[in-house]
Amino acid sequence: MLKSTIPSGSVCLLFEDATEFEDRSFTVSYSVKLGAWVFFHDYIPDYYITTREKLFNVTNQEFYQHHEGTPGNYYDEVKSFFVDVAFRTTDNIELLLETVNWISSLLLDKSDNNSRDSEWNTLTHITIWNSQQHTGRIAISQLFQNLQYDTSRNTNGQWSFNDFRNILASRGTQFLYDLFQDYGLDPSTVGNKPWYELDLLQDKYFIVRFEFDNTIEKTLILHDTTIQAKKAHR
Repeated sequence: MLKSTIPSGSVCLLFEDATEFEDRSFTVSYSVKLGAWVFFHDYIPDYYITTREKLFNVTNQEFYQHHEGTPGNYYDEVKSFFVDVAFRTTDNIELLLETVNWISSLLLDKSDNNSRDSEWNTLTHITIWNSQQHTGRIAISQLFQNLQYDTSRNTNGQWSFNDFRNILASRGTQFLYDLFQDYGLDPSTVGNKPWYELDLLQDKYFIVRFEFDNTIEKTLILHDTTIQAKKAHR
């Protein structure tokens, strides 16, 4: 997102007395192709300005152009991009989650000299939860280094990951924040059990958050996502 400054003196006041309002604002984007609202966004502009080919917004007297500049840079702050994908059983039985799989590729430009290195750039974080369990936000790149790729593998372009456990202290608690806080995990619900005592993930559905932190200033394309699970035996 590119930025330019609006001359001082131009002020946007939506409400005279903001103390009477609770800010529950959010931004969503609409897909003409799908005919649906498809993404939530962290940024909340004061105004939008569009042309036939470009989209601009005005925020705090600054002028920004969308789809230009460093990927993931919004208002001079680099933010992660993530997609939450729901996987559920079709025959109403509980499943034991074994692996999470995805196919991704890095969008290169003319300045990239080594395309081979780009094959090893993929998602940076994985988060998984269901109705009673949560893995926390797992830094995949750190696991690559610490575990020497034992649990995260790239086979014919498909990545697989299976190093996850439930970290919640107990069942039956409200462990997720709401939509306005990106369905983040409430840290007060996390337990302190050693890894070997943590439970595997088991339920009738799983939500997997595939996340790319945008720190390498490139665009990552997520082509496909799947899971491998087996019938749970209680």
